[in-house]
Amino acid sequence: MTYHVHIVTVGFDPKPSLKTLCCGIPADKIYILCDPTDHKAHESMNTVTDTMKRTGVMMESISIDGYDYDKVYNKVIEISDNECNKHADCKFHINFSRGSAILVGAVCSAAYEIDCDLYYVKMKPEEKDLNIEDEIIRINIANTIEIHSLKQKTKDVLEKFRACSSISNAQLSIICGYKGNKNSLRYHTEKLMDYGFIEREQKGRTVNWLLTDKGRRGLNRIPSAI
Repeated sequence: MTYHVHIVTVGFDPKPSLKTLCCGIPADKIYILCDPTDHKAHESMNTVTDTMKRTGVMMESISIDGYDYDKVYNKVIEISDNECNKHADCKFHINFSRGSAILVGAVCSAAYEIDCDLYYVKMKPEEKDLNIEDEIIRINIANTIEIHSLKQKTKDVLEKFRACSSISNAQLSIICGYKGNKNSLRYHTEKLMDYGFIEREQKGRTVNWLLTDKGRRGLNRIPSAI
């Protein structure tokens, strides 16, 4: 059974964070990240924590410098590692509705390193149309953490898609230097296809390889991964 963990950044207004309770996403544990030097944010954290505890959901409040990108980023990764060690099937959800720009930016960046999706609460304008409801916006990101698992030669094959998002198998074998060595090319294309970085398209006898959206994201991460 999937164990759902929410990581929530808190700012001056506790309402977007409290929407976690009714966002339709299961929650087994909630981590609240807050900068203790921000008085209003600290009050919001206390409000959110007290309210959510009444629901029976496990809570943990974490005081952290909201202007230290590295500390926030590493804390999210640490939370992920700890929870994944405890639970075989762990899914993370990050609510970045409030908090400093650096706090929000750090948790969103860390989301691409773990099995995670993002969401935020778009609050209705105050003193305007009362028929407008608060809206929860969910962002399902294409996780590309597998890029770190690829061998260098497989990354080299993926690199060929930077110039063109569609390449025939024959062309790919030539530009990769695998002409006459179909087994080696097949190994790399199958690995990339298994991870969802490319798709196979058959047109008659011609096989084309298409770069996926996830593949584009993966390409963006290759420079930092090699």
